[in-house]
Amino acid sequence: MAAIQAPENISPQFSTYLSYLENATWGMNSTTNETFNGTAPFDTSTGYPSVALYSYTKYWITRYVSTISNYVIFVLTIFGSTSTIVTMVRMKSFYTTSTYMITLAATDFFSAMTKAMRQTRKLLNISYGDAGCRIEQFIVMTMPEVSNWIIVCVTVERFIAIRHPLKVATICTKRNTAIVLISVFVFFVTLNAHYLQTITEIISYDGDHYMCAASDLYAYFSTSILPYMEEFFYSVGPCICLFVLNICIINGLKNSNKMKQELSQNVSETVKEKRRQNIQLTRMLLCLSIMFFLFSMPASIFFIVQKYLVERNIDQVLNHAIGYVFVYFFSDLNQCMNFFVYIISGSRFREEFMKWFCCQEPKRHKQKILRSRVKSLKIYTMSDIKSETPVYTNASFCSDNETMETWSNIASGAD
Repeated sequence: MAAIQAPENISPQFSTYLSYLENATWGMNSTTNETFNGTAPFDTSTGYPSVALYSYTKYWITRYVSTISNYVIFVLTIFGSTSTIVTMVRMKSFYTTSTYMITLAATDFFSAMTKAMRQTRKLLNISYGDAGCRIEQFIVMTMPEVSNWIIVCVTVERFIAIRHPLKVATICTKRNTAIVLISVFVFFVTLNAHYLQTITEIISYDGDHYMCAASDLYAYFSTSILPYMEEFFYSVGPCICLFVLNICIINGLKNSNKMKQELSQNVSETVKEKRRQNIQLTRMLLCLSIMFFLFSMPASIFFIVQKYLVERNIDQVLNHAIGYVFVYFFSDLNQCMNFFVYIISGSRFREEFMKWFCCQEPKRHKQKILRSRVKSLKIYTMSDIKSETPVYTNASFCSDNETMETWSNIASGAD
């Protein structure tokens, strides 16, 4: 563990903003060179700020909003992810889209757990050691990126289903879905593997305050290269992909609706029901991707704008920190809002969730009901059918007119 160095200014980098919120004392990056009007905000002998941060209301707003929002997102994400997984399993419709949705919920679950543990560590000022810091940072950065790109993957699948409906059965198979998910995980595990080497635990001069940050050996990489990589793969890249895909899906829906209206008279009820389910699923995923786009765009804009902002005093720095907290709060809302999008836009998902939440048994399939009715019918032999004399193997008599009519047709056909 290294001791916190006392820098001469505060630089607008992601590592800096994170360290605003790590401890009551700001452990800043030691690679900066400019000053606030020639005045260093840190006491070089102790590593503590040379200004009374506690006297700033904005400082407390930053800390309280950061802490409370993390736990609120944690509670909502745990509830939403668990409910999504249970509901999808109860629906027993394991299409490839269902696989994506279950994986997305599980990824959000582990991401929320890790972020809550990190927030608790900061509040209780617990030392994790270098190994703990590296694992924590690796999971915190990898899981949200995986979640965001799973949304892109499921949107690509919907695009294929809309634009190439005859090929979707051969392209979007369970095997291909598994390959895509594994590839996404492997890619981001490899991309973020550097955290297992570059992160270290830093301790203040008084030995009472701990935080996780990049070691001095990787200072240039962590401040000049890594922020652009993180922002692209976390927000900018998925936003661009979803924007293009959603436009293509909407255009595809317009064209397909015209064709469906022309062919609707010659389509069976089963095909119509299947079509309605696909439309509902597409609508639900469109809402999901639009929500992600709206919640992630503020973070992308903030990342671009903050490069051109210059802080001249502590008050401006705190304004910057407040902006960081709020835009990334909205970005983290993506983890907990997926479930609520499913509830609002998916009637079948909503119905199944309410049955589970109200402790009701899953609805039996119509074929199972018909099969049980058939078992309770009288059993006729061929000779008895001709003589119109029924022979019972079951004392129960079924009064279902539809079913008895079916059996009458069978009897007349036997003659």
